Amino acid sequence: NLAALKNALDKAPKAILERSILEASQTDGRVARIFWDALVATDKSSKEKVARFETCRHCRQEFDTTKNKHDSCGWHYGPSTRNLVIDEAFWVEQYGPIDTKENRKEYPQSFFWDCCGLQLNSDGCLKTMHAPVTILKKKGRV
Repeated sequence: NLAALKNALDKAPKAILERSILEASQTDGRVARIFWDALVATDKSSKEKVARFETCRHCRQEFDTTKNKHDSCGWHYGPSTRNLVIDEAFWVEQYGPIDTKENRKEYPQSFFWDCCGLQLNSDGCLKTMHAPVTILKKKGRV
């Protein structure tokens, strides 16, 4: 039953899933083709085979490399640990550290990006293509 399989997939460790996919792909070419089509893409510029799904280094979201358009990613320039302006008036009665992870999460309206002046939880002011994290490390070729 598919519901039981989905439940098992949700709970299975990544290493077990990878091993199972590789074993099934080695035994049956049809299974290999299904996973190949779902997980591998061709890089448009180099024509090399690459992972179809990546994580963006700007917005930290997973994206499909075959659907990455020039305005797919919205982000703010610089990491969120810098480039913030703090609304001092909001924190007048606050004692202790203001710029903490907890305060940023609970009171995003009191932190502003200096790149655009928008609140911390606002959509990104820059619209670009997603940029894979793997490019920073090394090209993740398949």
